[in-house]
Amino acid sequence: MIEQPMLRALTVNEILDKALRIYRAKFALLLGIVAIVLIPSGILEFVAAYFLGDSLDIGDSLNSLFSSFARLALIMAISHAYLGREFSIGSAYSRGLKRFWSVVGAGIIIGLAIGIPGIVVFACLAIANTVLGFVALVFFLPFVVYLSTCWSLTSPAIVLEDMGASDGLTRSWGLTQDYFWRVFGTSFAASLLSILLMVLPNLFVVSLLGVTGFSSQVIDLAGLVVQQISLIFAMPFTVAVQVLIYYDLRIRKEGFDLMLRATEGLANQPTF
Repeated sequence: MIEQPMLRALTVNEILDKALRIYRAKFALLLGIVAIVLIPSGILEFVAAYFLGDSLDIGDSLNSLFSSFARLALIMAISHAYLGREFSIGSAYSRGLKRFWSVVGAGIIIGLAIGIPGIVVFACLAIANTVLGFVALVFFLPFVVYLSTCWSLTSPAIVLEDMGASDGLTRSWGLTQDYFWRVFGTSFAASLLSILLMVLPNLFVVSLLGVTGFSSQVIDLAGLVVQQISLIFAMPFTVAVQVLIYYDLRIRKEGFDLMLRATEGLANQPTF
């Protein structure tokens, strides 16, 4: 049984702790949401890597697509868990996938906003002198970090507020304004923990198999399996942090906690 939602602004440590609490409380359901799509996609990626090697990226493409499905369902599930509401794997996917194309559209816009300047920067590196290329790169990296942070809440906004792509981008931008470093720091801490969870087991398995004399193909395939398992375990935590940042900013900027209490109070009033 999950605890009642902590309807107040949270510190960075409290956000990370709350994400872990939700993860533990709804462990089976959250892992089920991810595993139900990533296990089949992992098998397909394994088969593609075994028979096709690196000649085609079929497995990677399918894994990326199925991971997107899982993230949308996780956003809905973790939102329900945070608000103390019940959910199922089916209901999380049913609600989350309704906004799939809006999230895809937002991703395309973000990709263009970052990719086009990126092409210019790398063109400078390729055809211009080293100093000009280095200066362009120095300015480009903070630009990418800034846009990525300001738009980091786009998916939760689209899924939880039933928005379109452009509205979701605008919503994320508005929520993160005046809280850039807070959002960046919290997201960075969560990403670092997730990367460690994914990288360390992979390094251990690859090193162990390398020492014992297995072929490079076996080592690569084993690393692929470990990476997929690590992703299944890490994804709910990273999405939980993202959703909690979204709600934390709504509480800070809009009084979401007060609005929710008022709404629930009205819902509980007797009708005559």
